[in-house]
Amino acid sequence: MSLTAAVAIETPETIFEGHFGAASFWNVYEISPEAITFKQSIENPTFGQHHHDGGEHHHHHDGHHASKGQTIFSLLTGANVQLTVGGGYGGNVRMMKQHFLPVLTHVGDINEVLSLLQQHYVEMEAQFNKPDRKIVRLG
Repeated sequence: MSLTAAVAIETPETIFEGHFGAASFWNVYEISPEAITFKQSIENPTFGQHHHDGGEHHHHHDGHHASKGQTIFSLLTGANVQLTVGGGYGGNVRMMKQHFLPVLTHVGDINEVLSLLQQHYVEMEAQFNKPDRKIVRLG
């Protein structure tokens, strides 16, 4: 009994504070009430494709978000990810909720976030198994 979480990473010790899909890579962990195991790092092939200018969010109407979301979805599904963990989510969060449980955190330290995921394991598992998943906020 475990959950697989993809954590958006800024540095090896810190969570990426931006949108989950804009991180340069994700660390994948297997989390259970007994243990946290690092599985792999996944590089984001869409890194740098999302542009912000002066803090404003620009919407692309050419399918950019959908194709970027599909690429990320395929990578995470291939790694058997169930939870996505990051400092923010963009327009693809609706699609992502159909397959993953999005976890939003403002805790910057990766070890603290992993500990919180483990402490709230039962809640995470229950939320993941619901048909209408909501974004879970930790920290």
